[in-house]
Amino acid sequence: MSDAFTEVASSESPANGVTTRIIPGMNCQGCVNACARAVQSGDPSADVVGTPSENALRLFHR
Repeated sequence: MSDAFTEVASSESPANGVTTRIIPGMNCQGCVNACARAVQSGDPSADVVGTPSENALRLFHR
């Protein structure tokens, strides 16, 4: 995975505060952790759940 990730697809559901992003090349938990740190540096209250097999990162906003 590169240092900067490119958002290919995104869906947001304002009603439940969930954003799903598809991150190409995210294929391990280390990648998920790097993305989570990047997200949480801008939004410390966000919960981040990644699924490497789907290249999916879900952001739960409070």
